[in-house]
Amino acid sequence: MRDMLQSETRNIRRPAFAIFALGFRPFFLSAAIFAVVLLARWVFTFAGSHEFPNYYGALGWHSHEMIFGYTVAVIAGFLLTAARNWTDLQTAAGAPLAALVALWLAARLMPFLPELFSSWLMAAVDIAFLPALLTALAIPLLRSGQKRNLIFLLIIAALVVANLLVHLELTGFTANTARAGTFLGLNLIVLLIVIMGGRVIPFFTERALSGVIPKRWPAIEWLSPGSALAFLLAELLLPNSIVAGALAALAAASNGLRLMGWYTKRFWAVPLLWCFMRAMRGSSSAFV
Repeated sequence: MRDMLQSETRNIRRPAFAIFALGFRPFFLSAAIFAVVLLARWVFTFAGSHEFPNYYGALGWHSHEMIFGYTVAVIAGFLLTAARNWTDLQTAAGAPLAALVALWLAARLMPFLPELFSSWLMAAVDIAFLPALLTALAIPLLRSGQKRNLIFLLIIAALVVANLLVHLELTGFTANTARAGTFLGLNLIVLLIVIMGGRVIPFFTERALSGVIPKRWPAIEWLSPGSALAFLLAELLLPNSIVAGALAALAAASNGLRLMGWYTKRFWAVPLLWCFMRAMRGSSSAFV
């Protein structure tokens, strides 16, 4: 949020159509509308009132769109806006940003029209979004030499692989890869939250609550994202194994301890802070 507020004041040329001036505007708005409209659609399907003609199938659509539809849109909006603040360089805005949003929207709508579009075309459109987002982020980050933030390019690239695994099974090219792709996507999002939470929550806490200094133990600061990454790899290579379970417990414990160090009762007076804490608690509970 700090990045978004600062980006509003940047002396950078803005498109005439304000909604496409900053990445978070169209993507946050689209994600919110998408969540409300398609939740209603899912309720009718779950209640058995409607058939579900869809490229993914009912359960496949739910898992795919929660990760690669809704959540990826939020990530896109955040990173496109934050990257402009990190680098002082323009990220996608105006027509390029509108094209990104249109690509995302097309991938959401096409699966409901399987009689008009082939499986390969629907897969291609959906797969294309993350590489396009990766390109839009890579240009300013690489030009500015932002090595600290290149981790986000790696996470987006891994999300491309995860989404590809889902579509390879749906198009009949592979067997039994959709589950691996779905869980890889979910765990990558948890990892991203763990990394960003470690940057954002202590920063906001110190500035919003005078005199409060979050406890940050160096070992825990390394172990929290490290254990999340180790669990991600174990779940991908050894799904449902004892190793994966042990690493999940370690990730949950280390991130829980991390949150305890950041906590203060004064959080509850600042809604922005406890919203961040709830997001981090959700990422910690994802391991167990």
